[in-house]
Amino acid sequence: WCKPFLFHSWTKGEPRAVGNTQPYAALKRLFDSEMKPRDTFLNLLNAPLLYTVLDREVPDSFFLPVMFYATDSVQDIYLKRIRAFDSDRVPFALLPGNAGMTEVDGMPAPLQSYRLAEHVYRNYVPLGVVDGWETWVSRTRWERARAAVSEVKLPFREVASFFQQSLDASLDADGLSLRAGVGDTQIHHFLDVPKLHFGAVRSHHALRFRYRSTRAGPLQVFFRFSGRDYNEADSSQVAIAAGGNAWQEAWVPVPLQNRGGAALEDIRLDPPNATEMVLRDFELVFGKPFDIRRQSVKMRMLPFVWGNFDSKSAVRNTAVLEEIALPESAVRGFTHLSFPIQPQVDKTSGNYLHLCISLPPPPPPNKAESDTVDRTTGWKKAGKLKVQYGKSPQGTIEFDLVRPLEVGRALLQEYTNGCKDYLVRLSSQWAWMAQPVDQLVLESSVPIRLRAASIRKGD
Repeated sequence: WCKPFLFHSWTKGEPRAVGNTQPYAALKRLFDSEMKPRDTFLNLLNAPLLYTVLDREVPDSFFLPVMFYATDSVQDIYLKRIRAFDSDRVPFALLPGNAGMTEVDGMPAPLQSYRLAEHVYRNYVPLGVVDGWETWVSRTRWERARAAVSEVKLPFREVASFFQQSLDASLDADGLSLRAGVGDTQIHHFLDVPKLHFGAVRSHHALRFRYRSTRAGPLQVFFRFSGRDYNEADSSQVAIAAGGNAWQEAWVPVPLQNRGGAALEDIRLDPPNATEMVLRDFELVFGKPFDIRRQSVKMRMLPFVWGNFDSKSAVRNTAVLEEIALPESAVRGFTHLSFPIQPQVDKTSGNYLHLCISLPPPPPPNKAESDTVDRTTGWKKAGKLKVQYGKSPQGTIEFDLVRPLEVGRALLQEYTNGCKDYLVRLSSQWAWMAQPVDQLVLESSVPIRLRAASIRKGD
């Protein structure tokens, strides 16, 4: 006979995780170096056992993965408790980013619990990717660190001390001139780098410089820290643009380090092959928030449900911030449509995009129809609509255009001659919250008509 459980009397300070926790070793080092013992983090990963593995307090009175926060009422209760928890004790938040493994029923955690995600967007700054997860730091701690870190200029060394491979390098009044050949092109030991110790928050986060280039392509920058050789983990890439004689600016992220644990010794550039470049004004700076380049989410049938069946009825009960002036082509029918919107909009409680859409008639019975979206409720997919916006990062939201499985004449009129409401929570994406947006682009897989569109204040 085998006992199903072995009970253990835990002592104060004893680790709560037993076994291999190495997959999250970098997160543990970061948190241990940046947080006090009583500090903790906000977890939007559907991975609640991270609190145990990282030996941190759960910042709430219940212990649930994010998938159970999905209802509005539960999210509101959770946020009320989070706000009551001393905000300075929750300096970090974890979001899934592109790591996967956090979706439930095909919905990513930041969409399922969009109110929690929007709380992060308003109160935290993206710091970087650690152990595959987007790691965010509180704005309070970020701004406190900014005030304590000054820019450091990096002058050029003498040409004789340069190490160069598969390229020619020279110094003149404009700066450092590089003529790259082909193969493993690189140059290092060209900057006079002071012995600065790097960390995660209170640190220099980026190498900034100006350049001119004859060709576009990726420039890889390696940072060599004490006790380590050049390696991929301590490198970053920046896209170089071809600009002729025009000077352009580049920001290259410095890979996150533990507080005070790494001294920078040298910097290496690997420019694109067969490129001529001039570079100048190298500086180590506090840096911008981590660059999340692109966000894409598939909302499936959710915008239709929010627009027609949600108990809060946001279509009627939220304030209209902008009635969008639509071009004539929107009413005539389109598969591709773009239109301007006001870039300055109140985002304090989030935002909806409200669309009233007329669908094309269903195909004749002898034609193959689209897959059923939800066989249990009898909705069919008439097509897909993609909403795109923003530049840095770019946001994309795709969702289903639906109609009933059984379509009578009267009901058909509602979906084709009339229009049905679709409500898209734009603010569930960082791409919407991070930047002013002045244009929306719609791409539909079938011809549709757009009868009305507006930006609404979130509830």
